[in-house]
Amino acid sequence: MVTEVVQNRIFVLNQDGQALMPCRPSKCRHLLHCNRAIIVSHTPFTIQLKYQSGSCLQDVSIGVDSGQRHIGLAVTSNEKVLWQGEVTLRQNVKSLLDTRHMYRHTRRQRHTRYRMVRFSNRKPRDIRLGVWLPPSVRQKCEHNIQWINRVRNVLPQADISIEVAKFDVQKLKDPTIHGIGYQQGDAFGYENVKQYVLERDEHTCQLCKRKIDTETKKTLKLHIHHIVYRSKGGTNAATNLLTVCTKCHTDRNHRAGGPLYALFEQKKTIPPLKNATFMNMLRNRLLTAFPEAHFTYGYITTVQRKKLGLAKAHYRDAVAISGIQQIIEEPKSVVMFDQFRTKKRSLHEATARRGRKQKNVTQKRVKKNTKKVKGWCLNDYVRISDGRCGFITGFSGLWMAHIRDRQGGLVKKLVSLTKLAFLHHTGTWRCTTLPTDVYDMQ
Repeated sequence: MVTEVVQNRIFVLNQDGQALMPCRPSKCRHLLHCNRAIIVSHTPFTIQLKYQSGSCLQDVSIGVDSGQRHIGLAVTSNEKVLWQGEVTLRQNVKSLLDTRHMYRHTRRQRHTRYRMVRFSNRKPRDIRLGVWLPPSVRQKCEHNIQWINRVRNVLPQADISIEVAKFDVQKLKDPTIHGIGYQQGDAFGYENVKQYVLERDEHTCQLCKRKIDTETKKTLKLHIHHIVYRSKGGTNAATNLLTVCTKCHTDRNHRAGGPLYALFEQKKTIPPLKNATFMNMLRNRLLTAFPEAHFTYGYITTVQRKKLGLAKAHYRDAVAISGIQQIIEEPKSVVMFDQFRTKKRSLHEATARRGRKQKNVTQKRVKKNTKKVKGWCLNDYVRISDGRCGFITGFSGLWMAHIRDRQGGLVKKLVSLTKLAFLHHTGTWRCTTLPTDVYDMQ
């Protein structure tokens, strides 16, 4: 069957704010041009009618490919793909929190101006999720739930299908584990993990393979080394620990070209278990947030996607998850949503920002980012006179701006504000439409 290529549909709300069936972009442009509708959201793009209308509803399905880095979303109805999108989540929350902690700690040690340590704002339990989670994990779980609700709220009585994952983390670490081994763990019977690692390595340096110092004829002093450095995200798990002697555990061996650095380069290529652990936590929260949804798994999605003849992509997985059996109409583009920081909020800078020679140590927080100039706001989506589009990432003076694309690539370093055409404001999500052939090339 030949698949008709169309554009993504536009979500529509009636005058009372209730969801209607999505319309074609041409219909949306006509309604906006005739002042019969207004734009109420860009994430996703939604309009609201300004006149009374009927409601002819059809069966609609939402497919969701949940994940840690990307979320695939698709809306299907009557063997047609009405809308498809992909959400990219932030991955730098933990590193930013660590950097903030380092800045505050060093300023306290130097007795310079700093914020006092607070303990009254620590909450042992998170009210919304039912249990405390690290901020980096919590924001990803919340955004998975929020984006499903965003799409569901602009559709009439949609069925939701979500792909989740369930991993046996202990089985991934040790395929032979069974029975009571799940309760005992690696270091069972030892005083601590350090003692277990020493016994496992037979109190022998794993680099020089010695127990006795050849010069002094005494037992070597042994250290426990992190194969993946703690500064690079390494954990205290026994699989990441190694016994080395003091002569091998040197700064030179930690640098590029050293034997410890070679072990680090080899070990870091092994996929960590953080993703598997996160998907287990996300699955439990999705089951609680959407008890009426249909849940599926990756191996089922793969079979269904191949039956539909679709290439691998997060939004195409979402199309297969929605339960569609054949495709007679498919959009030629995918809507991309990227999460980003609106501005830098640190009180002081350790290094100078890009484009500046001196680091900021005296200005107030609100003065470090120019948020508005001549009616133009930071992160506005604009079009340059040559036809290229991008986001305003900074201002220079009162008449110039810097323009970058959704990946952070430079579109135009300095362009006059008079040569820009305003498209729409942007909050914390950058929304762009990408042709499917360009997506495949990336």
